[in-house]
Amino acid sequence: RIAYDAVVDFWSLQVARLTPFEFRAVGGAALLRELEQVAQEATAQTDVELVELPPDVEIESTLSALDLPFARAKEIFLERYVEAVAVLSSKQVHQGWVKAASVAADVERLKSLFLAGDARVRPASAIADRWTREGVLARATKGNKPSHPVFDVFQEWFDAWAPVDAAIAARRAHLRAALVHFVRERVVQLHRRARTQSFDDLLLDLRAALRDPERGREVARAIREEFPVALIDEFQDTDPVQYEIFQRIYGSADDRTSGSGAGSTALYLIGDPKQSIYSFRGADVFSYLKAGADAVSGTWTLGTSYRAGPAVVAALSSVGTTARRE
Repeated sequence: RIAYDAVVDFWSLQVARLTPFEFRAVGGAALLRELEQVAQEATAQTDVELVELPPDVEIESTLSALDLPFARAKEIFLERYVEAVAVLSSKQVHQGWVKAASVAADVERLKSLFLAGDARVRPASAIADRWTREGVLARATKGNKPSHPVFDVFQEWFDAWAPVDAAIAARRAHLRAALVHFVRERVVQLHRRARTQSFDDLLLDLRAALRDPERGREVARAIREEFPVALIDEFQDTDPVQYEIFQRIYGSADDRTSGSGAGSTALYLIGDPKQSIYSFRGADVFSYLKAGADAVSGTWTLGTSYRAGPAVVAALSSVGTTARRE
């Protein structure tokens, strides 16, 4: 519910002020579902540190560059499209690629587009493939280089959309990143207002305390003296935040041999990477593998299962063998 409410508020503050063209360009109505998913991920992955917001770009400011290429393409096309169709229908171009019906349909669509006179309407990508200089040359027959002024002005027209596309991509990236910042701030406000903490807050606050350059070592020493030996089961389902906490408390050889109880602290991590099934909740099996690589006293593998007797294991093996045969 927090994610949905945050998206509604963010929509009224950020999305609602977009112009109609900008709104359609960044996704239109489908943008709502996309932002809901971003917000859900932001609330679930609170351990991911935020980066600086990417720059916001005004899409409208790039649109004026479309006017001249559009006008040139309109003028040349309406005057000389019959000649261009003749080139497309000639042996200079692979006819398996240029279908007469498709070209005829293109002509009608382009006439309607140009007569409407809106330079902000983007033609279909299939038209770019059939009518731009690059598109035609890519489908030329061997030894031919078909050309026509219509193909040239269409190339300029489609190239003029590149800065607009870049601005659209930048605006989309900014909206997504700004929503993540907005959701994080909203969650903090809600917990502060209710005087509550989430489980993620408990972990992140402890990690922040352990990272503190002035008191982090003292915090780790206090925890280590209270819990000199830690045994953590199912460690394959840990995540980078949790592992960093354990590492900062027990991971330093200098810390383990200083203070009260020196030399009597230990951290035992027990797990099986083949059983790591909680990645959807943030579990990261690579944290387990890194812990194995960081282990100063080595690792041990349990070669014998003590959870079942020989008869049970034999029965289960028999069922599995029978199922594979069938």
